[in-house]
Amino acid sequence: MKDVAKFKKVTLSYSVKKKEVAKEALKEFYGSVLQIVFGPALLILGVVLNLFVDSVSRSFGNFIVLLGVIYIVLPIIILLFNLRKVKDSEVKMVLHEDKIVSFDDNNKYELYYGLLQDVKLDDKYITIVPIAVPKGKLKDILIPRYKIITNNEEEFVSVLKEKIDEKLSERAKIVCDYDISSDTRMRTILKYSASKDEIFNVMKSEYYGNKKNVYYAISLIVLSFIVFIQMQLLAVIFFALAAFYIAQPYIVFKRKLRGVENVNLQFDLCKEKRIGVYGENINKEMPLSFIKVISDEADFLKILIDIKDGGIYYIPKANITEGNVEEFTSKVTKIKKEGKRKHRL
Repeated sequence: MKDVAKFKKVTLSYSVKKKEVAKEALKEFYGSVLQIVFGPALLILGVVLNLFVDSVSRSFGNFIVLLGVIYIVLPIIILLFNLRKVKDSEVKMVLHEDKIVSFDDNNKYELYYGLLQDVKLDDKYITIVPIAVPKGKLKDILIPRYKIITNNEEEFVSVLKEKIDEKLSERAKIVCDYDISSDTRMRTILKYSASKDEIFNVMKSEYYGNKKNVYYAISLIVLSFIVFIQMQLLAVIFFALAAFYIAQPYIVFKRKLRGVENVNLQFDLCKEKRIGVYGENINKEMPLSFIKVISDEADFLKILIDIKDGGIYYIPKANITEGNVEEFTSKVTKIKKEGKRKHRL
C-alpha cells in the first residue's frame, strides 16, 4: 500500500487588543486629508454663515454646523458600538489539509480553501482574499504583522498560497480543461482592446448623457445667482459645486485613468455555465452569473465583473474585435443598479 505524506499543520498566533483595533479603525477612516478637514470645515463654514448673513438665513448656517458635528461624531459613535464585541485575546489560525481553523477564547471559525482566491504578504499585513460568492462578498481578512506572536508568517503564507493554488487549479481542470475543437461551447464570445483616451470618451459620454448631472449643474448655477445679492459666500459655494459637476469627468475620470495605457479583455464561454476572463488585471474563470451588464448603450457596454479583482469595465463597442454584444449580453446577467463598486477600466 502506497504511503500518503501526512499534511503538516501550520499554526499562526496573533494578539487582538481593543485599544489597537480602535486606533486602526480611526486611522482607516481619517486616512486622507479630506476626511480630516471636512468635518471642521463644515463647522467653520456654518459659523461664518451665521456671522455674515441675516437672521432669516441663519437656519441654513445652523444646518451646516449640524452636518459638521455629525460628520465628526458619527464615526466615533459607530466605532464605540462595534467595539462592544471586541475583547483582548490571542487568535490562532491553523492550516489543515482542506481548511483554515481560526479560534480564540470564545469563538471558533472554519474557512475552506475553496472559498479563497489569494493570500498576500506586505510590510504591514497578511491579507487573505476570499472569492466572490453568489449572495455577496466575503471581506478580506487582514492580520497586522506587528501583532503576530509565532514569528512564522512567511511559512504560513507560503503553505496557504500553495493550498489556494491547488484548489484554483482543480476548479479550472474540472471546468475548462478539454479540447476546444471538440466542443463549440468553449469559444470567445467577446474581445476588445481600447486606449485610455477611448475609455475616457466613453466615461465622459455616459456622464454627460445622464440628464440628472446636467440638471444639478444648472440648478446650482441658478441658485448661485438668486442668492448672490444677500449671501455672496453661499453663492460662490453653489457656483463652485456647479463647476465641479460640469468638470467632473476631467477631474475624477482622468485621475482614475492614471497609469492606464491600453485595456485588453477577452471572454471565453466554458462548460457548466462558466466563463473565462483574460486581461492585464484579471485572468480566471468564474460562473456566468458573476458577469453583470449595468448599461447597454448605443456606443458602449458597461459591465460589472463581480469578483475581488474585478470591478466595473467600460467596453467601447467600436473596439470589439471578436464576438458580438448581443450574444454576450444574452449569456450574462443584467442588473439595474451598480451599487458602490470600484472601477476597473
